[in-house]
Amino acid sequence: MLFTLVLASLFEIFVPSYMFFADWKLAKDKSGIQIYTKNIEEVGFKQIKATVKLESSVESCVALIKDANAGKDWINRVVEFKDLKIENDSLWYTYAEIDIPWPFNNKDLVSKNKLVVDQKSGAVTIFLESMPDFIPEADGKKRIKKSEGSWKFIPQEDGTTEVIYQIFAEPNDFLPQWLVNMVVIGSIFDTFQEFREKVKAY
Repeated sequence: MLFTLVLASLFEIFVPSYMFFADWKLAKDKSGIQIYTKNIEEVGFKQIKATVKLESSVESCVALIKDANAGKDWINRVVEFKDLKIENDSLWYTYAEIDIPWPFNNKDLVSKNKLVVDQKSGAVTIFLESMPDFIPEADGKKRIKKSEGSWKFIPQEDGTTEVIYQIFAEPNDFLPQWLVNMVVIGSIFDTFQEFREKVKAY
């Protein structure tokens, strides 16, 4: 699925230090949504980051993220989205099937979701880590093996919430560059637009 956001020191649990050396390049800036890309040629990673400010609370944003039944309503290109296991309020596992244009097969992704609250700032980060062996693979779908990232929701003094989403994956488990440019960036933009609308109900 098209998921995740950055948060300095805690994010280094998942991201090696060299992932921060390359520069982000702005790929799309429209309707208050900015999407950036970063290529790390030395290790073969592609990263994507998206940001937006919302007229909604951190609590509302987290509630929408955790509502698996609403996943297909706002996550672009997701054919199926569901909870697999809920350990507690701060740790749960999800499944997503992603519609990929022909000639590629659909992909699916099993993610561990770990929620961390910064007690001082009130920011909430949900770290995402792929768990490819959590359930057996299904025929006709290619499991995303290596994908990590985060959603971060930062309360602002004016009552808005800054949302930062970041994800990266190994190319063999993700998509070729031309498809990233054509589909993924647009899909993340559409996802953010839908998130902005759906979160109003939470």
